[in-house]
Amino acid sequence: MISEIRRKRILEILRRDSNVVTKELSKMFNVSPMTIRRDLKQLEGLGYVKRTYKGAIIEELGTELSFMDKILKCREEKERIAKKAVEYIHESDFIALTGGSTTFQLALSLVESDITDLTILTNSINIAAKLIGRKGFRVIVAGGPIREKSYECVGESVLETINQYNIGKFFLGVNGLSVRGGISMSNIEESTVARAALKRSLMNIVIADNTKVGHNRMGHICEIGDIDLLIMNKGVPEKFKKEIERVGVKVRLV
Repeated sequence: MISEIRRKRILEILRRDSNVVTKELSKMFNVSPMTIRRDLKQLEGLGYVKRTYKGAIIEELGTELSFMDKILKCREEKERIAKKAVEYIHESDFIALTGGSTTFQLALSLVESDITDLTILTNSINIAAKLIGRKGFRVIVAGGPIREKSYECVGESVLETINQYNIGKFFLGVNGLSVRGGISMSNIEESTVARAALKRSLMNIVIADNTKVGHNRMGHICEIGDIDLLIMNKGVPEKFKKEIERVGVKVRLV
């Protein structure tokens, strides 16, 4: 059996049973356990599965945490990332922010910053709520239907608003980062919004914690080389860091 077909069959079994055992798959496909382990390693690299001692468990591409769950996850790391991101924002800048827990933390850091003149475009209602009222800040909301899990507006009206502007710097939080799969989000509608803002921006900056590395989510935004800067916490695999620097992306670890 061709390896690609076998891996597809393994994925089908995983989606049905949630887990697989290497020894059982070896017998089922009449191949060695080593071959199955290579298959599972390949699938893990693509973000489909998580390997275990005896086999693997499913890791669905579309799995999406609630906003509060995201806020609590890697909180200290996100605070450090946000503070570093503020260093790239200057007086009179026009920036855009996607929704998300790391960009929300960036909004909190901006409120506490010394910046006195800033225009912010966002499709996130909770980020807008944090920024509105801050002296010297002008907030533009790209409005539309709101996704309950993320508090982000999506749809045609959001895209129409974004396309009216030339954005100086775009800060995007993401759910997946890999050399092969590029930059991605768990939700297709949100990734469409991010893609539109990325096209309108002069500088594109990804802010994400290192748990996003190696994952490919459902909504593809762009290739790694399409961004200018990646700000992450320490703990990123050195191989990944070198690979993205090789395509011209600057990396800042905090």
